[in-house]
Amino acid sequence: MLVTIKKPTFEPGARNSTDNLETRYEWFMKWKDSDVDFTKNCVFIDEAGFHINLRNNWARADTGTPAIKPPPKKEKLQSNKASTSKKRKVAKGKKHTVDGFIIEEPATEYVDDNNESSAQDSSESISKGTTTAHFIKFMNVLLDIMDLNEDLKGNYLVMDNCTIHKSKPMMRKIESRGYKLIYLPPYSPELNPIEQFWAILKGKLKRHKLLNEEKMSDRIAEACNAIPAEILYNFASHYKRQIIQCQFDLTYCDISLISKGQNF
Repeated sequence: MLVTIKKPTFEPGARNSTDNLETRYEWFMKWKDSDVDFTKNCVFIDEAGFHINLRNNWARADTGTPAIKPPPKKEKLQSNKASTSKKRKVAKGKKHTVDGFIIEEPATEYVDDNNESSAQDSSESISKGTTTAHFIKFMNVLLDIMDLNEDLKGNYLVMDNCTIHKSKPMMRKIESRGYKLIYLPPYSPELNPIEQFWAILKGKLKRHKLLNEEKMSDRIAEACNAIPAEILYNFASHYKRQIIQCQFDLTYCDISLISKGQNF
């Protein structure tokens, strides 16, 4: 058996569990008779991280088979200062207003070492990533841009079921502007064409050191403009076919379990 080197497909173990296959099947049944068309009336939304040292991952697998791996574990960021106290407290999430919406950050647990400077260093060393507040600001700008394009009015906004995407006030605002929401089932990146877009975009991103007057956003914009529109259409067409696969995955799983003598 020949082994080849290829880009890995990161797939959580829970992705193909019976429960998740059933969820995808139910999602398919919910939308199959609607007017949703990935190539005509959908806008795909997701977050992605970028930095200048991005590198492609590679893996080995048998010829003709994909290299499927579990997603890499994210290491927790730690403060430079060590703490000897084991006492823990939970700080209530702070409420603040973002573009007219009241947002409450999740509660955080921290070590009380009776050292204010150490606690401050610890909080500053943790990177939050994308928060609900970031998403709301982004969506407000996006909706204003979409309102200017008649072809986009009334479109479906397709995104995963991440918590930051489900702010109730934001959902009501999106729907009040005439747009519709589609939340994808868990562990289903194969149903969102933007995942393939991110992969191509990161491959085109220039890796050399930024010039003094350059910003990372300039590099990202340049890479975006290098992707032809027909490629984006092809992504949407491919993922449109993936939706149909949702109804077959559960059937295949049922047959496999029955053949192994498992009951439901």
